[in-house]
Amino acid sequence: AGLDSETAFALSDYYINLVDKANSRNEVQDLEYKMLKDFIKILKYYKEYIYNPLINHVIYYIKKNIENKLTLKEIASFANVHPNYLSYAFKKEVGKTLIQYINESKISAIKQYLANPSLSINEISYIFNFSNVTYFCRFFKKYAGVTPMNYRKSLLYMKDK
Repeated sequence: AGLDSETAFALSDYYINLVDKANSRNEVQDLEYKMLKDFIKILKYYKEYIYNPLINHVIYYIKKNIENKLTLKEIASFANVHPNYLSYAFKKEVGKTLIQYINESKISAIKQYLANPSLSINEISYIFNFSNVTYFCRFFKKYAGVTPMNYRKSLLYMKDK
């Protein structure tokens, strides 16, 4: 699934040893779920940073500053490259434009904030530096397919089930 063989074998060996020490079928089943979670977590980490050092550096910067307004010029300056080169390299490596990546990352981060019912939509809009709540709601709906309020309601509905 894209994981380097050394890491995959190390994880496999680790869990083989734990299975050998297990005393019951339930312990083995619990280990199976834990192993899957660990494997998925490691895969997610590796998939985030599988690009060349420049792109990994840019992705790190985006994730660290996702609550701010990010521009191509600002990110290129941070990465110490020309904006045109960064746009080209990012699209070539990641398969999507820098702006698409930023917007998807921003939506992902906003969704995490929406999961916290103590924060209002206005507060979340302010945290992400949107000029007004209406624009924030339109932005979210454009990329998430639902309004922030409906997304939050769906989270609460899922939680109740």
